[in-house]
Amino acid sequence: MDSVSPATWCSEDLDRIRDDFPDWRIWRSRSGKTLVATRLVDDDVEPTIVANSSAELRRKLRSPGKRAGRVLTAEQVAVIVAALSR
Repeated sequence: MDSVSPATWCSEDLDRIRDDFPDWRIWRSRSGKTLVATRLVDDDVEPTIVANSSAELRRKLRSPGKRAGRVLTAEQVAVIVAALSR
């Protein structure tokens, strides 16, 4: 049932994915054409995943990419500056 099309996604499909990936908030887009998952944990994993099928979403959630372009905190900048000034 992982390969159901957007027209036939049901809450049971989404509930199964949610159960399998508890660190993600998963919902259908407003258009109903895509599934969206946002990370509930603040870590180095990409925070948002968009997919056109439940199978694609599962595949992406099993091995999400790394978060890109994360801004450094002031503390992290201070550590880098201190290390570079040695």
